[in-house]
Amino acid sequence: MIDKCPNEMLLSAYLDGELSERRWLAVALHLEKCEACKEKLSQLERTKALVAQLPLQPAPNISFSKQLSPPRSGGGKWLLASCLTAAAVFLLAFSLQFHKPKVDEATGGYLQIHRQYEQQLAKNIEQLEEVEQP
Repeated sequence: MIDKCPNEMLLSAYLDGELSERRWLAVALHLEKCEACKEKLSQLERTKALVAQLPLQPAPNISFSKQLSPPRSGGGKWLLASCLTAAAVFLLAFSLQFHKPKVDEATGGYLQIHRQYEQQLAKNIEQLEEVEQP
């Protein structure tokens, strides 16, 4: 038996007959007691009926032109460029792994910025007080 209300996906699967017998029975027993879920199921049934009334449209014919594929001539250049790019990415990732900033460096930079901010704030307050004096 289902303790909480089933979501729309489970109700849709129930409606389409895609659940196992045990799961279907659990949802059916829940629906006997829960008006909110009955309403959700009714909405799903109406939606399914509306979709069934839509006219069938053929799928668009999608064809790929030769322009979308890489050029055949110079295939070695593409392979070389791909290998060099992969090697560069690997080296960059590998080097970044070993260059981790130390906590002291990061904290020191923050403290320096904070001190500069405090100094600038003090100067601004002094200038403001000078302007406000009669």
